[in-house]
Amino acid sequence: MKNVGIIKENFDLAHKFTKLLNIKEMNAVELPLYNSVQINSLVLSAAKESQMGGQQAVIEFSKNTKADQIMIIEEKSKTYKTEVNFGGKLIKISIPDDEGSHEWILEVAAQMLATKELVMANDIRSRELLALAKKVAATNVTVFINGPTGTGKEVISNYIHNNSTRSEFPFVAVNCAAIPENMLEAILFGHEKGSFTGASQANKGIFRAADGGTLLLDEISEMPLSLQSKLLRVLQERKVTPIGGSKDVEVDVRVVATTNRDMLAEIKKGTFREDLFYRLNVFPLRTLALKERPEDILPISAALLKNIQIVKIHSLFLHQKHLMY
Repeated sequence: MKNVGIIKENFDLAHKFTKLLNIKEMNAVELPLYNSVQINSLVLSAAKESQMGGQQAVIEFSKNTKADQIMIIEEKSKTYKTEVNFGGKLIKISIPDDEGSHEWILEVAAQMLATKELVMANDIRSRELLALAKKVAATNVTVFINGPTGTGKEVISNYIHNNSTRSEFPFVAVNCAAIPENMLEAILFGHEKGSFTGASQANKGIFRAADGGTLLLDEISEMPLSLQSKLLRVLQERKVTPIGGSKDVEVDVRVVATTNRDMLAEIKKGTFREDLFYRLNVFPLRTLALKERPEDILPISAALLKNIQIVKIHSLFLHQKHLMY
């Protein structure tokens, strides 16, 4: 489980973001400034960054907590913006002063914190899946992961990225179902200043933020049909055109797409383009529900109990006989 420390001072959305991360099974805690607890990721507001003395001061502080990733969130900005630096180790997100946008932008922020999750693979079927994932990681082909909700599709996506030649570059995840339809194009492909109401600054978009690395398009089946043709063009030409822009921008991104839906049924219903599906489905992988890989139950349960033990309990034991499947 990933430990995320959130400096709550001068950060209005700290409590809301902490709750969201905990729902997503990260161990998120609100920290007072200069707390020495060891964490994986550090989150703070741009106001606190300024108060601490700027970006370099924050980086030095993060070393005391052993954090290998920093996220700085600017609240009440004029427009939404993301910036990924140092291979995903420094992420900056600007959140507009519009309460209606807080929920989905924090959702994007939560996904961007996902890195190098531990993969439990004791069952033969899970080991076979990891072997395939490692095999495709050595290539640059597009990967399509299908499987039930909660079966580790994002974990496998991280595994592919971390075992690829792109591992030193950003891993960026975006949930296509969590972002309003009228904002998804701008978030994916970027926009120029003044290209639409509220676009007071240019934004390069998620594709360019992930340049050199891996972009996870989670719940791709929820992408609006009107946007699918534009995504197809990006995959074919390796170029994006920001909204309001007149020039294409080249991007070098490995795309991993995931869904829990029957895509052939979606194509038959007319809700998903067949040509886009086959462009995405170059190397298909399927994750399995836990009941289909029972040998994974014990190591996963042990890992969960270990996390509980660290936080609250002195000693816990788990025996095979306690598990029924």
